[in-house]
Amino acid sequence: MTTIFDTEINRTNSNSEKWDLRESVFNNQNILPMWVADTDFMAPQEITNSLVTRLHQSPLGYTFVPNNFYSAISKWYQKRHQVTVLPENIQENATVMSSMNLLIRILTKKNAKILMFNPIYFPFFKTVKNLERQPLFYKLNFTEHGLTINFIELEKLIANERPHLLLLCNPHNPGGRVWTAKDLKQLTALTAKYHIPIISDEIHSDLIFPGEIFTPILQITGSNKYIYTLSAPTKTFNIAGLKSSFLISSNKESLIKFQQLHAEGNYPKLNTLAITATITAYTQCEYYVDELNDYLYANYLYLKNNLNSSFTISPSQGTYLVLIKFPNKYTDNSFYKVVTQGGIGIQMGRDFGTNGKGYFRINIGTTLSNIKKAVCILNALG
Repeated sequence: MTTIFDTEINRTNSNSEKWDLRESVFNNQNILPMWVADTDFMAPQEITNSLVTRLHQSPLGYTFVPNNFYSAISKWYQKRHQVTVLPENIQENATVMSSMNLLIRILTKKNAKILMFNPIYFPFFKTVKNLERQPLFYKLNFTEHGLTINFIELEKLIANERPHLLLLCNPHNPGGRVWTAKDLKQLTALTAKYHIPIISDEIHSDLIFPGEIFTPILQITGSNKYIYTLSAPTKTFNIAGLKSSFLISSNKESLIKFQQLHAEGNYPKLNTLAITATITAYTQCEYYVDELNDYLYANYLYLKNNLNSSFTISPSQGTYLVLIKFPNKYTDNSFYKVVTQGGIGIQMGRDFGTNGKGYFRINIGTTLSNIKKAVCILNALG
């Protein structure tokens, strides 16, 4: 059955980082780009309509964030995740990573050890290093169930190194591991035992495959002043170019410090169109999320069922960012060379940390037609 996600969108000449930078990144203008973490799908029509209406409504002067921005997020969390989020515990910001940057500065001092899993979204450890803190890596295990945590080994690491903060990614990027309620209960018990705050990046929390369950960390901890949730509508609704995200925390002192640092650093406030799109996404576009997840899962299954057995897919429960082990006959450098020459632009696993060596990340947030092209190219390399 054809869906809106099967529509081929020409994204060239739109200042698309994924499509219009192919020549500078891969030295190949005709490569199929499957690296940057956005999708090749149009945003819901309701968002487009609301933006057009706002553009015609009044001048685009200075604006503030209205109350219905916070209530839209609060109601979304209650309906989609069965979690009560008070509007006053929500703090808007342009991006998740700038929020993480500010929180690290609030919660730790220079040279503090900050724990994160490996492989991990590379801006995590780059941000930590830029802030003159020390990344502390726990190597995740690659298993038939996907990426997993050995909590005995994790506690040994924590007990020996005494980190000051944990950066969690749920669902995990790369690989799409959706941490279970059991995982999170064990993890939060461990961090509570050693008095370690958690910043949980849940930007992919709405991108969950059918039959899988996403558990927000707040569902486990409740209102806890040591837990900070970061999220955004940008990945789900493909509106990353508008820059909209938010922080959830019941720690009033931290929220005040966040606002102070935000103002002192002249961090950008949300713009008018970002506010409009976010409210519309969370109040009118739930149907889009369900249809998108069905489509992404179908893409994942096609990849899983048709990719040459010389490749090993790390089992995923969500997101559109799949982690794949390439054939043993290649090194990281040689595989990158042949796959780029073959016509696919991917992100190498080594970019996400030493534990990602031997793997690559591929973005399946595109048409099934493109997935089939990618499988053909990869199978020729197997």
